[in-house]
Amino acid sequence: MWHATAVRPSSKSGAQQRRPIRSASRCRRSGPRTAGPSPRTDNPVGDKLALPEIAFLALLIGLVATACWTDIFQRKIPNWVCAVTALAGLAYVGVEQGWQGAALALAHLAAALIVTMALFAMKVIGAGDAKFYAAIAAWLPIDRGLLLLAAVGASGLILLVVFLVTRLNGRTRRTPGESTDFDKLPYGVAIGFGGLVAVLLA
Repeated sequence: MWHATAVRPSSKSGAQQRRPIRSASRCRRSGPRTAGPSPRTDNPVGDKLALPEIAFLALLIGLVATACWTDIFQRKIPNWVCAVTALAGLAYVGVEQGWQGAALALAHLAAALIVTMALFAMKVIGAGDAKFYAAIAAWLPIDRGLLLLAAVGASGLILLVVFLVTRLNGRTRRTPGESTDFDKLPYGVAIGFGGLVAVLLA
């Protein structure tokens, strides 16, 4: 009886001594499986899709700069600037959101053109401002119309303050009773900067 009880603990202790060896071998086997370079997390397709967006935004900045320059120094915005801005906006939304987004942008352009031309008929804004606002609207679907309106309105308030301060400082002195186009606010500047902000925030 004494020998039987002595053999059993010894066999268990031997098994317990062999278990760490097995676990160590498992660790050695699992080591090479987890080793190696981690999977790539970057998305080259996303990087390629960002390039057209950058190109379109650079084009928009150039068009806005041209419109602001002509509106400040000539008080008019050329028709070709409005046309290129509108076509580029529709293409931009089409690339970003597909044909459905382009259709919504076209609807925004049409609605903005109707409203701004009505304001032009009431002599609230100029014809160039009306067409340029509609062209900028083509860069956004119609559900972003309030965003564009708010951005242009805020830019217009800033422009008005700068314009009034400039006149009070005597930088645009005029003969009393003389009225020219340069006495009017170049609102195309507000439309351009407000449009840029709206496109970036959309």
